[in-house]
Amino acid sequence: LRGEELMQAAESIEFESRRLLNLSEQLLRLSVLNHEEPEFRDVPVGMLMRRVLNAVGPKAAARGVALEGFPLPESITAPVSCQPDLMESLLVNLCDNGVKACAPGGRVVLRYEQTGSRAAFVVQDNGRGMDAETLTRIGRPFYRADKARGVGGNGLGLALAKRIVDLHDGRITVSSIPGQSTTFTVQLPQTAG
Repeated sequence: LRGEELMQAAESIEFESRRLLNLSEQLLRLSVLNHEEPEFRDVPVGMLMRRVLNAVGPKAAARGVALEGFPLPESITAPVSCQPDLMESLLVNLCDNGVKACAPGGRVVLRYEQTGSRAAFVVQDNGRGMDAETLTRIGRPFYRADKARGVGGNGLGLALAKRIVDLHDGRITVSSIPGQSTTFTVQLPQTAG
């Protein structure tokens, strides 16, 4: 192999290695979630949202996608009862999927709402959306909605998201309009505060 071919081969090996590492980590996490009860604590919603926005922000910026939190995380003082690492992982996954679904110039919004005894995190994008058939399949382990576009992923993110929501006695719903938008809503029991 010569210079450029060698570099392409090395990049391909590195990409596949990272993909396999990610797949292994996701499988391990899913296995652990099926056998352990997480430890919950009250976590400030604003802090959780800020961590998610900071984690996904650089990828969104690199893709030319606006990533926003509403209300501003700094203005939210309410706590939510959760396992913080799992909840952060869930919201990062949903926001990351939204960023992947958007073309440059797109927008992803992470919103917090509170209604009575329920808290909700809503992730909405103005990306390519999903058809009805895809909506019936997402959340199944290893199902990838958009293999043809090469946007990455291993099909475990939404399966993990569903398991995390179940562990929190919550509910996750999705609505989508093909070619326009997708909205994921995660509803959780809310602590007093």
